[in-house]
Amino acid sequence: MPEIADFIGFDRLFDIYSEVRTVAPLPEYEQIPYERLGICYEATMLTGAIQIALTIKALKAIASGLNEQERKEVIAWAKVEAKATWGKEYSWETNY
Repeated sequence: MPEIADFIGFDRLFDIYSEVRTVAPLPEYEQIPYERLGICYEATMLTGAIQIALTIKALKAIASGLNEQERKEVIAWAKVEAKATWGKEYSWETNY
């Protein structure tokens, strides 16, 4: 799907990381030899949040193109995967 390629493409993620790296300070602590963080913890968290947001945006674009039957099939698949992952039924309902 070309409409989501910009959200999930490696080039986009690399560009985001590169931009953040240009303004992010170095880590505040001395790194051990095999650790290659390169940017501070907050910048690492920021790039992770951006990646998650772009993934959600891509999933929403995919979901908007599904018909009702396809949506039901995706939900059934997601429930099976959630049970396999967490060992129990997962509810998308909000419990306050």
